[in-house]
Amino acid sequence: MKPILIALTLLSADLYSTAQVKIQHPPPIKAPISKDVAGASDKVEVEAGFAGGDTAWRSFLMKNLNVDDLSDQIKFPKSQKIFNQTAVVQLIVCTDGSLCNIQTENKVNPLIKAEVESVMKASPNWVPAIVDGKPVKAYRRQPITILIERE
Repeated sequence: MKPILIALTLLSADLYSTAQVKIQHPPPIKAPISKDVAGASDKVEVEAGFAGGDTAWRSFLMKNLNVDDLSDQIKFPKSQKIFNQTAVVQLIVCTDGSLCNIQTENKVNPLIKAEVESVMKASPNWVPAIVDGKPVKAYRRQPITILIERE
């Protein structure tokens, strides 16, 4: 059964014919720095962001998230018509703009987790965060909500 509405929401809302996507830069992660991410800053002057801004980020997600396959694979109980989950992906944007330490920090459907992490790993380089006029490693949290509605 095909979904009648697919929405990707990134904390805000722009309306499209079949999908809704909204992006807002989340606050830095307030977590202790572990050994494998030492040197990442949680206080920056300029936040790291997707090259090309929010419009380019939405476009990248719309082209690369395979929501149709997710819709076919996710099991809906017979009485349930809506599937809605938000994966909060934490990552580090390195000084060269590459993404590392990508992981979903909350419990979501394993199919959603795998798809979201895969798309983040496939992302082109971002614009790094800036401190004192220099690029630095910086924490990011990117919520991605997947909403599938079936007839």
